[in-house]
Amino acid sequence: MKYLFIPALGLLPYSYDAGIFGKNVDTYNMNICTKCKIEKEDNEFQKYWHSTQKKFRIRKECTLCHNTQHNERRRLKRLESKLIQVSIRPEIVQPVQPELQPDLSTDRNYKQCRTCQQWKLKTDYHSYKDSKKKTFLDCKICYNKKEVEKSRIDRLKELEETGGSDRHKQQPGEWIDEYQKEATYNILKAIGWKLNEENGIWWKDGIKTSNGVFINIKTKSTKSFGDYPFLMWRNPQKKEIFDRAVALRIKGKTYKYIADELGLSDTTIYKWLNYEKN
Repeated sequence: MKYLFIPALGLLPYSYDAGIFGKNVDTYNMNICTKCKIEKEDNEFQKYWHSTQKKFRIRKECTLCHNTQHNERRRLKRLESKLIQVSIRPEIVQPVQPELQPDLSTDRNYKQCRTCQQWKLKTDYHSYKDSKKKTFLDCKICYNKKEVEKSRIDRLKELEETGGSDRHKQQPGEWIDEYQKEATYNILKAIGWKLNEENGIWWKDGIKTSNGVFINIKTKSTKSFGDYPFLMWRNPQKKEIFDRAVALRIKGKTYKYIADELGLSDTTIYKWLNYEKN
């Protein structure tokens, strides 16, 4: 019995026939390909870097089997792409022969429309009020289209005669329709107003300048405390109460607070303090 010393395992028995752990010593560094099942040298296998284990590893299939498998995949992929191109070729569509329409002129339940010239059931036509059996010459679809167009024409004619729509937009210079704009321009020009084309402002001498400034406009008089006409009662007590209300209002007190303080209604306090001198 012969022994072999291995630092990690110690002294192990082996023979040339059995080798270490049942393998021959001469073939200990040989690898078996998983594809062809043939034992080959390490140089017949491809190596790659294992990113997790941080070392080089040997592939399980030999280089010959790996290349053969790769070439077969490329061949099948090219064949598949050719089959897809053949399958997406446009098909030749044969023209469909129109179906023969039956003759409905002899059927009493059908009637030909005057506008679209189609034969339709009599239920597809409007009937007269006095006689339900008598129907219009146009079908419901054609009749409704004509009515909508007639209403549109009548509305345009009405707008033209009345000077446009009664509605108006909030911003000046914006119009609901062209008839409203034209009528407004004609009225303003008739009473002497002129349009400034640069800024779009209507102006007139003595009333408004071309820049939009009104002339000789009376401003409303501002409110002032203490102008209430006490001559009609000539009562010093009421005059004193009024002066107190004015003083509290100047301090920023509310009408409700002043009314409760003076023992009066808030309506009376509001009338006193909001009297405007004519």
